[in-house]
Amino acid sequence: MTLTLSRQAWCPGSALAPAEDFLAPVLSRERLVRIGQDPAARRADLEAVRLRPWYWLVNHVVTLDEDDRQTPYKRFPAHPFLRRLADLWWWTAYDWREVPRVPGRAHPSDYARQPWPGLLLPKSRKQHVTWLMASLFFGECQFVPGRRNTVQSYKLLEAEAIVEKMKGVWQRQPPWIRQPCEWTTREARFANDSVFLAVPGGAEQLQGPTLSGYFCNEAGDLEEPRETFEAALPAVGHGRYVAEGRCPRSWWFDVLLADKLGDVA
Repeated sequence: MTLTLSRQAWCPGSALAPAEDFLAPVLSRERLVRIGQDPAARRADLEAVRLRPWYWLVNHVVTLDEDDRQTPYKRFPAHPFLRRLADLWWWTAYDWREVPRVPGRAHPSDYARQPWPGLLLPKSRKQHVTWLMASLFFGECQFVPGRRNTVQSYKLLEAEAIVEKMKGVWQRQPPWIRQPCEWTTREARFANDSVFLAVPGGAEQLQGPTLSGYFCNEAGDLEEPRETFEAALPAVGHGRYVAEGRCPRSWWFDVLLADKLGDVA
C-alpha cells in the first residue's frame, strides 16, 4: 500500500506518528477542567486526538487495574517501549519501503524488520501490550469512518472481555472526545459506520467481510493457530494484523514464526 497525503484522522502521511509525539501526557486534571469549559479548547483537543493517536492514548485513555485496590483507574502508561510498539502498529498496514524518510524523524525500519504485513508480539503479564493494541484498534474505529476491526481470542468470553475493557475506555473519555456508539457484549458500533467486533477462536470465524484490522489475543492458546493465521491474512488484506501471546514461547512462536516468517518485529 502506498501512502497518500490526507487530513483524515489517524492517517499516516498527515497525522503524527507515535514516535514523533511527546512521550508523557500534557493534560493535567486542572487543564482538562479548563478545556471542558471552553468550546474552542474542546475543538482543539478533539483535533489533536484526531491527528495524534499517542496523544489520545496517554491523555484520554484510562485503564482498569483489577489488582490495585487503592487506584484501580490509571492513565495509559507513557512507557517508551509502548510508544515504539504503537509506532510499529501505526505503520504495519504499509510497506515500509513506501514510508518516506523525513530528516530528524523516526522511521519504522530503524528499529524493526518487516518481512510481512503484520506484528507478532511475545509478551508477559503486566506489560500493557493487550491494552495498547486493543486501544489502538478501538481508537481507530472511534475516529476513522468505515473501519471493521476484529479482536479474536481462543474463547469468545476472552474476546468479549476486551470489548468490555474498551467500553470502559470509551465511557471514561471526556464527553467532547467520546464519539456516539452502540454497545453489545460482542461489538461496539459507532455512528461513523465503524465496528469493533469480538469473535471466538477458529479459522471459520474470519470468513465473511474484509477486515480493516485483526487483533489476535493470546494467539498461543488457539486450537488451530496455523489455520487461523492462514485465514486471517487474506481476510485483513492490506489492513493491520497483530497477534500477541504469552511467553514462554508456544508452538505458535517456535513453529509458525520459523516456518512462515523468519525475523519479525
